[in-house]
Amino acid sequence: MKILHFIDDDAAYDEHYVPAKNITCVEITSNAAVKVWWANSDTNISDHMVDIAVTAGTADECLLAISEHLIDTGIHSHGVVSIQAGGQIPNSYGFSGAIATIDYTAGS
Repeated sequence: MKILHFIDDDAAYDEHYVPAKNITCVEITSNAAVKVWWANSDTNISDHMVDIAVTAGTADECLLAISEHLIDTGIHSHGVVSIQAGGQIPNSYGFSGAIATIDYTAGS
């Protein structure tokens, strides 16, 4: 099973380990922002979300890098992938842009 580990840079204790199979949407909201939504175990609560700010003009490459970890094959097809501010996402799509911030929003 693949796990995405999102680390919210606003709070060092705010980390979320999300099974890749729970990701419901990855979307570009600007040329410098990507949102990732995932389902949770409580059907009375909407999906949780992280907003990832990246270097301007690299949001599409970031989306591809994250999406690559949602499939069972490809780069780093096992284990946990950490996504955090100042870090890099291992990928084969050429995304080398900087992740500036990651902000978590709980479902409601």
